[in-house]
Amino acid sequence: MQLQNKVLKMSSSTYEHFEGCVLCGLIDTAISSGIFKIWTKLIKKSEWFQLLDNGGFFTLFIPTDAAFSRVPPEYLQALESNPEELNDFIDHFIVPEFASTKVHNSHYSSIAGDDLLIESNLSGPSVNRVSIKIENIIATNGMIHAVDSIDIFNTKKN
Repeated sequence: MQLQNKVLKMSSSTYEHFEGCVLCGLIDTAISSGIFKIWTKLIKKSEWFQLLDNGGFFTLFIPTDAAFSRVPPEYLQALESNPEELNDFIDHFIVPEFASTKVHNSHYSSIAGDDLLIESNLSGPSVNRVSIKIENIIATNGMIHAVDSIDIFNTKKN
């Protein structure tokens, strides 16, 4: 229900941002949404935190807390305790360019080298067949798409 309310707020917003976070960077935008608490906890422990907080221009495919709730707690604990593994995990969700869902059937490469295909059908946009629950959340240094699974990185470019 909380996610549904956020979607309604986003769809009624002229500026495509979460209320209360005008002209925020990616990290503050993610935090202000209230639906990325687990991702925020992980990103703060990674080498990506400073870069995503202070500069660059990136698109983030961030799993919602609901998506992370389907992940075994042991897996999350292992990520938190191993910085190298955590950074490798996060690399799959970052695209170093503008990746809008408005451009359908588009391929983008994640930092990890994954081929991320954005498609749209009657049920809405998806990335590698994973539903994008909230799309095109604009931040000052990029864009966020809320995804409903951590399994977006199922293909690699050759």
